[in-house]
Amino acid sequence: MKRLSIIVFITLLILANSAFAANVEGTVSHADTGEPVAYALVIFVLDDNEVARKITGDDGYYFIRNISEGTYTVRILYREETREFSDIVVGPSGGTFNFEI
Repeated sequence: MKRLSIIVFITLLILANSAFAANVEGTVSHADTGEPVAYALVIFVLDDNEVARKITGDDGYYFIRNISEGTYTVRILYREETREFSDIVVGPSGGTFNFEI
């Protein structure tokens, strides 16, 4: 019985944690041409702490799982350049965020 209680507790803890996290996705493209930016590093920062990072694919697409709600700064590093985007709001259902650099 005690083992079952522990399993139920752990399962509820996992479910509760996933209820407060969402997924974000989007693309990074060149501002001049609209072409996708492959292999750019996308970093989500919350309160000066890096929360998540992902490298875009050949198509400029990125996908980040289990990110908490909040207002983020997103930094995109590509080649020798860093672009920063402020006030990116991730809601309870996540979101799609496309960036042009």
